[in-house]
Amino acid sequence: MAKQYVTVARAQQNKALSNVSSAILTDLIGAASAMIAKYCDNDFTQQSYTDVLDGNGLPVIQLRQVGLTALTSVTIQENTTSTSIATGSFTSDASTGRIGFAESNTSSFTYFPRGYQNITIVYTAGQATVPEDVQEATVQAVYALYQNNASQNNPNVTKEKMGEYSRELRDTNTTMALTQTVKDLLFGHVRFEV
Repeated sequence: MAKQYVTVARAQQNKALSNVSSAILTDLIGAASAMIAKYCDNDFTQQSYTDVLDGNGLPVIQLRQVGLTALTSVTIQENTTSTSIATGSFTSDASTGRIGFAESNTSSFTYFPRGYQNITIVYTAGQATVPEDVQEATVQAVYALYQNNASQNNPNVTKEKMGEYSRELRDTNTTMALTQTVKDLLFGHVRFEV
């Protein structure tokens, strides 16, 4: 099932969506939630992840998700040897999604050895409850998607004329549902690469 950052009932609190069928809203919520996750480069639902990463030669490594709640396992592959390291050997920063070797580390590793996809980390990340501003952004994006589909037969066409044929297409590089209001609501949640 697609991620759902809001329930149908929450979406129907928006008066413009109150009479939209549950089936349509479920599809639109899934699409809006996926767009928001991609835009923010983060998933807001709590779940288990397995990251297979390139070793960077440093004592810290960046996970793909933020909001780390539990570290399940860390495995380092070096040549033909695979070593599991106790999760207590690491510290983490949930807000940035970075883990690093703790001072109390007793393993033979003090850094993540350079290599191609030689680090496997299993962890749980996300939030038990999707933040309210992300929920509201999702509802606003659902509304924009619904309006876009309801008002246009071809969602890629903004203008069309029959006499002396004329046609203008939307910029397909921008997502119409991610309005400025949606982007403003998501501002504090967008991950920027450093």
